[in-house]
Amino acid sequence: MPALFAALLLGLLAGCYSYAERRGTEASGTAAGKQAAVVPAAVSKASSKAAARQIAALGLPTIRLAVAELQVIPAYATPGHPPNVEHRMKAPLQAVAAQWARGNVRAVGTFNRARVIVRRASIVGVALKRKTGVSGLFRKEPNTRFDGTLALAIEVRNDKGDLLGQVSAKATRSREVLEGSSEEDHKAVWRAMAERLVADVARELERQVSLRLTRFAR
Repeated sequence: MPALFAALLLGLLAGCYSYAERRGTEASGTAAGKQAAVVPAAVSKASSKAAARQIAALGLPTIRLAVAELQVIPAYATPGHPPNVEHRMKAPLQAVAAQWARGNVRAVGTFNRARVIVRRASIVGVALKRKTGVSGLFRKEPNTRFDGTLALAIEVRNDKGDLLGQVSAKATRSREVLEGSSEEDHKAVWRAMAERLVADVARELERQVSLRLTRFAR
């Protein structure tokens, strides 16, 4: 039991975010203003590449912060089973949101640290009831609704880890699909939802930063 406890403690410590470690990295040659993106294994390289292609065409705003470093933290853990469907996407919603943050939130200062945290990035399928009566027999009707939710936060902390300011944004969107729709039809709907959700959150974060993080907005 003591050995097991020690192993667990070491594992937890290894996963902790350390500003002291960040300063050590900078001292060894990391230039001021460089952005460090932290992406768990769940967000694969293939997902990141697919997400990058989506983001590139959206023309989303760039947020410039007077900080020395930026972390992107995809903190949402998908259940990986119905009614959630985001894990079936080529570029999951979380990957698209993280890609926007890595490319469009810029560290342009020399002090302090910023973190962009993806708190929720879900798309959930909801079964719809079919209409009764003669009209329902002769036309296709929506049989599933997909509800998407994306929530991001931006935190600014000093080198000790003290919180200096934060903003957050959340967006929701829903789409219905007709009975008989294929898997590819569904994936096209999820992709469009992801793009719109990220666009909604990006624009709201831009607004929030200009209002509530004026000290760091550039």
